[in-house]
Amino acid sequence: MELDIVAISVIVGSLLPLVISLVKGANMTRGVKQVVSLLVAGVAAFVTVWADAGWAFNSAFVTNALGSFGAIFALAQTTYTGFWEDRAVEVRLSNLGSNI
Repeated sequence: MELDIVAISVIVGSLLPLVISLVKGANMTRGVKQVVSLLVAGVAAFVTVWADAGWAFNSAFVTNALGSFGAIFALAQTTYTGFWEDRAVEVRLSNLGSNI
């Protein structure tokens, strides 16, 4: 079964709130946490496109990576706000992240 870039982006974006919860609890300033979240989403987008297309760095790769980043970041933020924020699992992960 072959997954396409959209399916991979949806899966990654749905799981990324777990990482956001860890970052939220870390002892960093708000700006640093925002940059870390953007970097994590960027790396996730890059890996997603690479897994789908292989290492063919061209304009299509960049376009797909930007689209994947937008989808992953938007879905992660929506999932986090709607399902994770201030829930028991998020609080536990945030507390775990405070040890970072």
